Amino acid sequence: MARASGDSDEVTLPRPAWWTSSPTLTPALVPLLPLAAFNFTLPFVRDLPLGWIIAIMTAVLVGALALIWLIIRVRFPPARLDPATSTIRVGRRQARYRDISSAQLFVVPTRKRRGINLLLRDGSGLRALVRVGDGHERALSPDAALLLQDMLRQSNVAIPTSTDDPTGKFARYNFPDHLTKADAIELVEHPPTIGDELPIPPRI
Repeated sequence: MARASGDSDEVTLPRPAWWTSSPTLTPALVPLLPLAAFNFTLPFVRDLPLGWIIAIMTAVLVGALALIWLIIRVRFPPARLDPATSTIRVGRRQARYRDISSAQLFVVPTRKRRGINLLLRDGSGLRALVRVGDGHERALSPDAALLLQDMLRQSNVAIPTSTDDPTGKFARYNFPDHLTKADAIELVEHPPTIGDELPIPPRI
């Protein structure tokens, strides 16, 4: 459990690894983006000496990966909980625990692991992406897990409803990766192992 610098009351929650930390960027896409940059650059350096081609293409690939890392890190800064004030802070945005209204489960499968990430939102643009586990071990320390569970209990997390389904009868199917408050608390308290079912339909 890490303490935020300059504020001993805040507890920093773990983020996913940078190559799996964006809900819109899966591990399979990470190598494709530098490859696209490689293919785009190749026609412009084709007539250069081989040494220059290798140097330029290496720089392009490194630059593409660095850009991906920077975009993801800026878009998803670490979430910090302050139990003394019952607030959560992500970058410059801050919200009360009770303002958190949705919890979305993002599962990032790899060959041997299965990243379990929880995306928390309020109604004003705050997005907190938290790494809960990887299918083999818990990412949260026991103390951080207890604090996150307490935050969820005080929150108003619920599965969203659409204008076409105001009663929420089909909310589980309209928003299949969203969790109820009880499901979110259970997920943090008992992170699913690699063989466990997940609380979202269809079962993964």
